[in-house]
Amino acid sequence: MFDEGLFYRIGPLEIGTTVLTSWCIILVIWLVVFIISRRLQVTPGRIQTIVEGGVQAIENAVSGVTPQFGAVIMPFIGSLWVFLILANLAGLIPGVHSPTRDLSATAALAVLVFGRDSLVWNPCLGGQELPPSLSGAKSYSASLSSDQ
Repeated sequence: MFDEGLFYRIGPLEIGTTVLTSWCIILVIWLVVFIISRRLQVTPGRIQTIVEGGVQAIENAVSGVTPQFGAVIMPFIGSLWVFLILANLAGLIPGVHSPTRDLSATAALAVLVFGRDSLVWNPCLGGQELPPSLSGAKSYSASLSSDQ
C-alpha cells in the first residue's frame, strides 16, 4: 500500500504515497487531539499532564525566540512541529516512507509558512508591520551600529 510512486489516480489527479502518508499523519493527529480534548479535567491525569507538558515546551521554545508574539504564532508553529516530528518518525515504520523525503512535501510546507507569514506580517494585506526585533536586516544592522 505504501510503495513508492503513485498510489491512486482519479483522472488527471494523481495521489502519491507522499500525499497518502501525510493524510494518514494528519488523521492520526486529529484523532489523538479529538480523543484527548474530550477527556480534559481540572485535575489532569497522566496523559493530560504529558500533553500539557509538550504544549508548554513548544510554547516556551516559541516564546524564547519571539517573546512578544509567542502567543500569536505558537498554534501554527506548534502544529507544524508536531506534524514534522510524526512525518519524520513515520519513516521508522517498515514499508512507510517519510513524506519529508519528497521535495514536493518540503516545498509545500515552505509555501505554507511563507504564505502565512506574508499574510500576518504584511500591512498591505491587512496584517501588522513586522516588528524590528523580528526583522533580520534591521536587527543585524542595529547590532553592528551599537558595537562600534
